[in-house]
Amino acid sequence: MAQFTPINTPGTMYKAQLIKKRKSKDSQGQKTKKFRKHVPFPFTKLPAEIRNMIYEYSVVANEKIRIVGHKDTKGRMIAKRTFGYLGPRNDINLSLLRVSRQVREECTPVLYAKNRFCFEQASSMTLFMAQHATRLSDLRHVTIGFRCAHASTTSFAAFSSLAHTTNLQSITLDSWYFGSDWADPIALAEKFYLAACVWMEAVGLRKGEKKAALKMIRLGPILSKKPAQYLGPDGRYHESRLGHSEEEQAEFFRALGRLMD
Repeated sequence: MAQFTPINTPGTMYKAQLIKKRKSKDSQGQKTKKFRKHVPFPFTKLPAEIRNMIYEYSVVANEKIRIVGHKDTKGRMIAKRTFGYLGPRNDINLSLLRVSRQVREECTPVLYAKNRFCFEQASSMTLFMAQHATRLSDLRHVTIGFRCAHASTTSFAAFSSLAHTTNLQSITLDSWYFGSDWADPIALAEKFYLAACVWMEAVGLRKGEKKAALKMIRLGPILSKKPAQYLGPDGRYHESRLGHSEEEQAEFFRALGRLMD
């Protein structure tokens, strides 16, 4: 016959108390886990020098940042970065700009000042300048990759927008810019002057020196009138007209200086 144990016996009461204590401990542990606060890393308390190093590591690209015109999902034309076939596509990380207002205000000037922006089309340059109008004073280095054919209105508008880049330090004319005038520095200077005269005048007025813009212009490889020989990987000598001829570059700047008189 089975033995019957009353409910209020000392044994059953002791077991009930143990179960109750266990449940209360489990519920307390769950509450502490649920309401445990996450303490963020005090990034803004780091020294300014260290923060700037982190900003440069995060938002400064290894190569030029190439900008092209792009139509977004709403049909609007915007300036957007383009990548080469071989990348890299993860050389900068802009998520840092969304951390806080202070970080965004400190990091954004680094993004514009430390990178070199390359424009392969005149229209993309105009779009970029309009889209980032409040940050033009942060730009330091620009590369022009589009061809300024016959000083078109598009090229004129693109160069005119550079007048607002008050802290710009250099403009590099990439090899694509020269077009059919690679071997004619004088024709290239005339074409460049017609497109960039507003910007060059603005630089002169701002710096109190009429030809101050000449010191900011850099030329990429141009076609030399005299082919140069170079030793190829096959051990043979080859001829190339593409190079940094000091004679042609000097002729370009002399012609441009005469046009600015």
